Amino acid sequence: MLPTHNAYGQWPASGEIDIVESRGNDASCAAGGRNKFGSTLHWGPGYPADAWDKAHAEYTSETGDLSDDFHIYGLDWTEEHIITTIDGKTVLDFQFDDDMFTKGGFDKAYNNPWQYETDKSAPFNQEFYLIFNVAVGGASDYWPDG
Repeated sequence: MLPTHNAYGQWPASGEIDIVESRGNDASCAAGGRNKFGSTLHWGPGYPADAWDKAHAEYTSETGDLSDDFHIYGLDWTEEHIITTIDGKTVLDFQFDDDMFTKGGFDKAYNNPWQYETDKSAPFNQEFYLIFNVAVGGASDYWPDG
């Protein structure tokens, strides 16, 4: 469950860090299953303006089903970057090299919720709940085969 209001307002203005976003299906799922996962940062001035696609990377296991063994998932979060890993291998490497409103490419018609921040990493400069998401069903584009 996600809170609906944080330091910068409604989702996704306060950001979201998904270390793992995974489907619980087997690998026969057209979009991938337990053999694959994504790491994603969500941020934007308000729904539906979410720049997740600029901070998303996917990992596919070379040995098959990730549930067949234990794995070490990592997060390196500094003022300069957020990096996620599995078993020491980098999955997502996101650098805070520009302010997040500019980096997100948001239309200037949107209110910039981080306009008074001097820290380029805002909204990723606050406390967070870190998410390990194992999705088990739904009817969104995350499930292209229904």
